Amino acid sequence: MQMYDWMSSIDSTRLLSQITMPGSHDAGIFTDEATSKGMVSKSSAVCQDVNVYEQCIAGSRFFDIRLKASSDGIRTYHLSAIGGALGQSSESILSNVYTFLERNPSELVILRFTKPKGESDEIVKSLLHSSLKKRLYTSSTFKNFARSPISELRGKALCVFEPESFKSLRPQDGLHPFCRYGGGKTQYGIVACGKYSNSAALREVIDGQVGKIDEHAGHSSLDHLFVLYWTQTFNPGHIFKKGRFKTDIRGLAFKARNPDKERQKQRVTGGAHHNMDYLKDLLAMGQDKFGKNHLKVKPTTLADRQRIMPNVVMYDFVNIETSRKIVALNEPVLMGHLIEDEEALEAFYG
Repeated sequence: MQMYDWMSSIDSTRLLSQITMPGSHDAGIFTDEATSKGMVSKSSAVCQDVNVYEQCIAGSRFFDIRLKASSDGIRTYHLSAIGGALGQSSESILSNVYTFLERNPSELVILRFTKPKGESDEIVKSLLHSSLKKRLYTSSTFKNFARSPISELRGKALCVFEPESFKSLRPQDGLHPFCRYGGGKTQYGIVACGKYSNSAALREVIDGQVGKIDEHAGHSSLDHLFVLYWTQTFNPGHIFKKGRFKTDIRGLAFKARNPDKERQKQRVTGGAHHNMDYLKDLLAMGQDKFGKNHLKVKPTTLADRQRIMPNVVMYDFVNIETSRKIVALNEPVLMGHLIEDEEALEAFYG
């Protein structure tokens, strides 16, 4: 399967809430175009190796875009109180997505604009005056895209914005809301549950995301998306070590596994990239290879599968190999879920 057009193999009648796609965390902060700001080194802020076009080619279809409008123009940012980096420009990102969709009309791209800095009106204006305007998904009224069939979205850029930060969203212009799942309320645009674990330690990342899987399992399955964050994040308050700043997001993500320690400690080791198979087993088969309790699994229907499967797996340093493992979660053979009998639940929860 080629990652640049992997959606061409997805049944067009499937709803957006019935597929799993790779997503790019802090998509615009990539190595060649990141500019360091403040006291934090560039390695503490860079989350990608390549630009948004190349991330599309590598399989990503959901992009975390945070923009800052200033005298430097409109650029992506990844900043804390003590610094970080500015990255790819808004103009470049929008051009990247337009070019990709022109060449690959079987695909769709979701751009999620959050946490703007500066004039949010300028950010919206840059979108509406860009080449991507020709590819924006527009509608006469607000709608919930979780219920949209893939056929309706192919070849389109679905641009969503936090309503509290971006005013005057108009679906007729291709400006749609991004809303956190509200539990039974009628919501529109891209509605999603899920949250990052805010830790550099993979075990803490796993524990945090398993908690979100459990939460999602209790939600209505087709009215919103579940975004899982397979990301390791440094905490600005913890980056002092031996009198200097010491952190490297790429080093965390690609840290090698230690088989000896795994056998000894009975827990996973290494970084997120080397543990994608672990995540795949956890999601598709309900198996924690290093946990004390193992629940059985059974084949299930597509509807039941949605109770635990993420619709987006966000990760850093998007690449073809990792995206391929995420896209494989759409294969029918992986449709498994935990058996919910009293004995299994009691063993799992103690």
